Amino acid sequence: MENKYSQAERIFKAFADENRIKILEMLIDGEKYADSILKELDISQPTLSHHMKILCESGVVNERKDGRRMYYSISEAGRDMAFDMLAECTMSDNEKKAFLTKKKIFPLIFGLIFRRFGV
Repeated sequence: MENKYSQAERIFKAFADENRIKILEMLIDGEKYADSILKELDISQPTLSHHMKILCESGVVNERKDGRRMYYSISEAGRDMAFDMLAECTMSDNEKKAFLTKKKIFPLIFGLIFRRFGV
């Protein structure tokens, strides 16, 4: 079983490279085909494979194979895990409680606003 420190190392490693951060920004808008990431970053295919392996192993990115094509997307569960891990490593217990409360309440508030005002 993985301990919390090795899990934190794996997650934070995903964010510790300029190209991986660029890839994450590309995936914000939704799933992307590997070739489109390659073209936008202007890196080699082996380099992309290396970065995607780290991102997928961190749990922050999902991969999906369709025939010979690989597609990647942000994992909501992985993103939440990264937020939680950052809170775990940098906040007191009281700060974590406040953070987790906000994290649960904000989507509800925004959902109500969007439904009410049709935004």
